[in-house]
Amino acid sequence: MNRIASRTLTGGFDEHSRTRWGTQMSRISWARMRKAAYAGLLATLISAGLIVAAAPAQAQPSWCRPWAFVGVPGSGQGVQNDPSDPWGRDIGSIRANFLMQRGAANVMNFPINYPATFSHNPLAALDSYNLSKDKGVLETRRVMEYVSAVCPRAYFVLAGYSQGAHVVTEVINSVGFLPRAKVYRVALIGNPRYGRWQSSSVPVDGERQDVGPGLFQPTLDGNAFDAYAEPKAKDVCIDGDWSCDPLDLHKPWNYDSPHNKYAGHHFPGAGSITITQWLGKYWLGNA
Repeated sequence: MNRIASRTLTGGFDEHSRTRWGTQMSRISWARMRKAAYAGLLATLISAGLIVAAAPAQAQPSWCRPWAFVGVPGSGQGVQNDPSDPWGRDIGSIRANFLMQRGAANVMNFPINYPATFSHNPLAALDSYNLSKDKGVLETRRVMEYVSAVCPRAYFVLAGYSQGAHVVTEVINSVGFLPRAKVYRVALIGNPRYGRWQSSSVPVDGERQDVGPGLFQPTLDGNAFDAYAEPKAKDVCIDGDWSCDPLDLHKPWNYDSPHNKYAGHHFPGAGSITITQWLGKYWLGNA
């Protein structure tokens, strides 16, 4: 039993002890009042939305990784067209270079399973394409929503080729279905929504004003991305690619066109490094 408590029980307080006791109790009361006032103020600010309470760290399954690579192959590619290759050559190359940069053990891989069809019948081509593309958008969103919910600390990088680039463009512009900060970077090639004047656009073998707009870009000077998504994207188009530069009439509209050259064509200013290598290693990989 301490001396103050002993004197309380025995009634042996002298004047000095009573003064000390009163001072000590006053300090304790003031500290409690101040603590209660701070707690009340904090609760008021949180309820008013003026500050956000820090959420506790969320648990994740053991299979979650820091990065989620989402790849959307182009028309005629992907698991529904070639079960042995869910990525396609171009997205496969971007992914391989991203894995080399970030380490395979740090990456979850999600090839998007969608029809990836485009009818060569002119009467059915548009409906066929839009139906396939819309299914790709829904599936990409579904995958991202699931991964975001189960692995809340993971960040996304996305890559799309041709019709797959169109899919990613629509997804990234409507990414309000999950926190937009979770999308780090986006790499697109042969994008039918290519917009020539955005800073994200990378024309290859031609001047900016001469490459694009894409096949499904509504206006000559239209943008592929909104203001939030644009800094996160690199949208590469080779001059004469019928998908992203259909108005370049001196190049043939066939599958031997530049549309098939991204995995082997050099990236501007990068020496012998190809477009898909640069996008995977230096753009997505340095996110």
